Amino acid sequence: MVHKRTTSDHRGFNAGTPAPKLSAEAAAEFLQTGNITGYDKSLLLGLITEMKTYSEKFQHLRGTPKISIFGSARTQPEHPDYLLCHDFANKLVQDFGYDVITGAGPGIMEAGNKGAGKDHAIGLNISLPFEQDANPYLKDERLITFYYFLIRKLAFVREADGIVLFPGGFGTMDEGFEALTLIQTGRAIPVPVVMMEHKGGTFWGKVIELMYHLRDQGTVSRPDLDLVYYTTDIDDAIKYINDFYYRYHSMRYLENGDAVIRLNRDVPSNLLQELEVKYVDLLKGSKFKVHDKPLPEEVDEPDLKELHRIEFSIDHTKPVDLYAMIRDLNTKYQDGQATNAQEAHKFPRPSRVKVPSSSPTLAETE
Repeated sequence: MVHKRTTSDHRGFNAGTPAPKLSAEAAAEFLQTGNITGYDKSLLLGLITEMKTYSEKFQHLRGTPKISIFGSARTQPEHPDYLLCHDFANKLVQDFGYDVITGAGPGIMEAGNKGAGKDHAIGLNISLPFEQDANPYLKDERLITFYYFLIRKLAFVREADGIVLFPGGFGTMDEGFEALTLIQTGRAIPVPVVMMEHKGGTFWGKVIELMYHLRDQGTVSRPDLDLVYYTTDIDDAIKYINDFYYRYHSMRYLENGDAVIRLNRDVPSNLLQELEVKYVDLLKGSKFKVHDKPLPEEVDEPDLKELHRIEFSIDHTKPVDLYAMIRDLNTKYQDGQATNAQEAHKFPRPSRVKVPSSSPTLAETE
């Protein structure tokens, strides 16, 4: 079952921590009082206007799951990464019903949109001094041109059910690491993140070495590295993404700080018991509550009312543990077969990336 987004799907960026609230009336009064300087007012109005435009344009695009693809604008059509991205996007659309989001430019972005086809390609362009023209594989109604990078990056992450990174430059690194940071800190709802390149490629090996160096220096934790998955195989990448939604559908936070996970499939009771033990700190010692109908706070998401869900207390300082628990929730006891999520989706050791083998996506146990 492929994850199905709805027009009301709740995508909070506050991870259960209270976000600043300001009514429309108070915001209007604030802008009219003169207590805000000219540039600050111009910036604020520009951000609000761009957010309004983006939100309005995406209203009719939220009925299908989406994958955001990042990668270099300089990748040429004959390059194996361009061809891989094209075929990957095509299979996402044709076989699994996804839409594909890119930055609307040339290179990898063009490959993703071309592979998806105009009816399933979405472009988030950026207005730059050196004008980046949108690639020709986008319909006008599925193309948004942004002025502010921050709103554009918000859209890339907020609208995505998965993020795939192909080799790229500063922009790709910025977008990829920001997505990982948002998931790592709990500011974004968890989604699968994949690093992808052609078989025999060496681009991501050096980046992965850097990430292990950060781990060795103590600036990231070992579990943080499991937030991203490396592969050179289209089917493997799609399986990794789809596995994330084997049971998990979506989640949201309640006013009391608890979390609710909506389910594509019921969860075996023995698996819930295992998760309660393994993630006792994340769950603050609580037990899962199983519901067969929406909670009162979910009335704004009527399209999800048929889904069963599990409610639980959560330690909001452990978003990486939440990500790991969702992986276990999905990958253990699939179709009656016990699977170790951590072993199935280990982050690859640098040596395995630099020296491709017949199974380059399998990580060695540390």
